[in-house]
Amino acid sequence: MKLRSSFRSRLSALLVLAWLGAAPLGSAFAETSPDVHAHHQQSARSIEDIEHSEFNHHAAGMGVLFMGLLALGMEAGIARRPNLQAMRWLWPAGWIAMGVFLFMRNDPHNWPWGPISLMDTLSAPDTLQHQIFTVVVMTIGTVEGLQVGGRLSGPRWRYFFPVLGIGSGLLLGLHAQVHALTPHVYFQHMVMAVLATSLGMCKLLRERGTLQGWYGSLLWPVLLMLLGAQLLFYVEH
Repeated sequence: MKLRSSFRSRLSALLVLAWLGAAPLGSAFAETSPDVHAHHQQSARSIEDIEHSEFNHHAAGMGVLFMGLLALGMEAGIARRPNLQAMRWLWPAGWIAMGVFLFMRNDPHNWPWGPISLMDTLSAPDTLQHQIFTVVVMTIGTVEGLQVGGRLSGPRWRYFFPVLGIGSGLLLGLHAQVHALTPHVYFQHMVMAVLATSLGMCKLLRERGTLQGWYGSLLWPVLLMLLGAQLLFYVEH
């Protein structure tokens, strides 16, 4: 019990320090990067770009909402029924599908779809962070798929998803700073950051056996669905 309490306290302290560190780092990106500064200085963003971004968020929100419902079903034991074993593959397949969607739809003016080169694409913090999110989502799907297939069976692999969830939440907090001059967009990204970090924490504590009972099994899928809902109602206008 003392070891478990020590682990929780150290993990909480680490997350707080990472969160506090992400905000000034993100602000530095927003203030010092000429690409981001120029982006914020645009007097009018084209309606096509806004609609493209909103569609991406909404489509991703539908996917995340579905994954939350799927997680709820898995926690309820539905996927363990003999006639529903194939449901287990929907979990990794859904993450991979979202990763492919994000790769094809994110930043159409940048590499590999637009005229902007790979180096210029990666030099802008906002587009670099978009690519990192894509890699994270596809990595989750790949690792979860290998676990379902029995290729990764070590007990530590069950912590992979929650740790990436926490990391994604912290990265979303960093990404929010890019939109610091657009308050309503900044706020929405911070809500996503809190939800992603919280669901990762809850999933981690669930895997460690700290969160038990019906509330322990429902908490992280509900947070995942709330994250999907936030994406689904995301607006930039």
